[in-house]
Amino acid sequence: MQIYGGYRLTEEQVKAWCHSQGTDPQPGTYIVVIMRYLTANHIQIDVLPCDYEGECIHLVVTDKKADYDATPDKYEQLQESDRARAIKQKVLDQGFDSADFVTVPDPYKVWQGW
Repeated sequence: MQIYGGYRLTEEQVKAWCHSQGTDPQPGTYIVVIMRYLTANHIQIDVLPCDYEGECIHLVVTDKKADYDATPDKYEQLQESDRARAIKQKVLDQGFDSADFVTVPDPYKVWQGW
């Protein structure tokens, strides 16, 4: 199973940021605005819309690993590194007010429990 670590941006944070950029995208399309902005400004950050503890978030990916013994309920938490904190600073520099480090198991929901 893939385990991703990074910074959690809530849907409200992303919506407010989109508005600050002069756009008013429909819910579910925020990622398009984010990726266009990052590409246009040559900012190399991966952002993944996914579910985290029942909440729709945009994960600023800083780390990922494969753990073939993990399950969605039992996995090792990834730790915030200096590299991750440098990426967080880039996120904050773009106008986000905060971003919490989280670990997201199986963000693509492909785990089958085989």
